[in-house]
Amino acid sequence: MADALLAQDILDGAAVRDRPNLFVIGIFDRRITFYSQQVRALSLVHALKELGYLHANPRIAVVGGGAAGVTAAAAAALVTGSQVVLFESADALLPLQSTTDRRRLDPHITIGRRTTRPIP
Repeated sequence: MADALLAQDILDGAAVRDRPNLFVIGIFDRRITFYSQQVRALSLVHALKELGYLHANPRIAVVGGGAAGVTAAAAAALVTGSQVVLFESADALLPLQSTTDRRRLDPHITIGRRTTRPIP
């Protein structure tokens, strides 16, 4: 079993070079589950809180209303009590999930062409 990442490791992996206090979550990843996007978002917010980035009344903006963005925004609002602004260019949040008539949310469905298990 792999060792758990330290908070600083998480921030180092999500930090945007030459842009202080700007972090991304899996922006170029393909075929990633809804669940893993949530885990990444929660891990990032936890690391930010643990390392003092989310001090009293921080200004927080989240760009992207997909699984990771919605999760990160909700988590940041809960752990800070601050207002979090969520930006999404689509007409609704979770735009990829809103295009299906069969299932809206399932933590084991992979975003992309294939699923991790068959859908009945």
